[in-house]
Amino acid sequence: MENASAHVTVGSYGHMLYGYDVKLGGPAELVPAYSYEAHVGSVTAVAISGDTLVSGGADEFIKVYDLAKRVERGNLMGHEGTITALTFFGASHLLSGSEDGAVMVWDASSWDCKKVLRGHSAAVESVSIHPSGKLALSVGRDCTLQVWNLLKGRKAYVSKLKGAARQVVWVSTGESYAVVIGAEVLIYGTDSGDLVRTLRLPAPIQSVAFYDSGNRMVAGVNSDTLYFVCTSSGEVIHGTPKAHDVRVKNVAAFDGSGDRAATVFTSSSDGLIKVWNVSETDGEIACSCVSKVQNGGRLTCMAVRLTEPFDEAGDSEGEAGAAGVDVTFDNATPDAGTATKKKAIRSTQSKLSAKSAKASAGKARLSSEAIDPEQDGARKRSKKGKKNKAKKSVKMSE
Repeated sequence: MENASAHVTVGSYGHMLYGYDVKLGGPAELVPAYSYEAHVGSVTAVAISGDTLVSGGADEFIKVYDLAKRVERGNLMGHEGTITALTFFGASHLLSGSEDGAVMVWDASSWDCKKVLRGHSAAVESVSIHPSGKLALSVGRDCTLQVWNLLKGRKAYVSKLKGAARQVVWVSTGESYAVVIGAEVLIYGTDSGDLVRTLRLPAPIQSVAFYDSGNRMVAGVNSDTLYFVCTSSGEVIHGTPKAHDVRVKNVAAFDGSGDRAATVFTSSSDGLIKVWNVSETDGEIACSCVSKVQNGGRLTCMAVRLTEPFDEAGDSEGEAGAAGVDVTFDNATPDAGTATKKKAIRSTQSKLSAKSAKASAGKARLSSEAIDPEQDGARKRSKKGKKNKAKKSVKMSE
């Protein structure tokens, strides 16, 4: 546990990506790893899987980076609007959402676009993948929740929400998911799709994350306080005032061990990043800041990668999960699919793939088997050559 560490990446309004490394378990410095002018406009979304980092921006590009070599590999093109959401399923697939209302499914080894999922009539705000890899959720400014069948590459269910949701996230068990609307978090059961519980906070919510198998939720809101909620009772069980000088914009949570219930990461738009140790005894939560750094940027988004022995506790975007779970929704209204559309994958330095990506009903669907992150390594080793290797790479400055 003493050797556990994390890599934190944040994006900013000022076109920049910032990377930091930190040792976990006690007071430690967030050590700058790189700063990189990533996009023409603001950086609006980031995600990490292993040594692969992706960022999305107002310039409509998704950029791919190799964290081990600290180089930019190239761009993914296809969206026709600001990139608003990025999430990995293990190392096999990437899902992206945009202001164009589309959700795109990318093969993270070839970087081919496998499917374009269309259902939202306005911007997509957030995307989350079930731990089994069989389903995905998306919410948008059209006040709908879209449930996507990733096995068939089509819509499984659509639900009208009472307002525009800011975030959707499946808990790590896959048994429930949360939709954030205003100052409320709506918890739904996965099997039935029924609303199970409504959690209310004192201010509009910016970001939430779960730990302890979904029994605890941490939330950043439009105030300087970091809130902790018991999801079974719906009660706010702890608030850490003055967690930041301004609103807490981004939150990530990971299960701890021993006397540490969780490790929490937060960032705010004034450029402050913090790492917190969270402990709980007899229902009483103690939250202490063990690392922080001020980089001076107007931060917009954050992604965190942990090394073993930690397990991701909150948004569970595709790390190992319950691959055998069968998920159904009552009153499902299947869609006929999406129209064929050719999407090119290009790079400013080189091509990520020798192929253009075509999202067609016959060729651009996910496998009929659930995505299994345990098979990622074998799949990659079986490939001959590296189609996505850049001929020229841009070095990310330290």
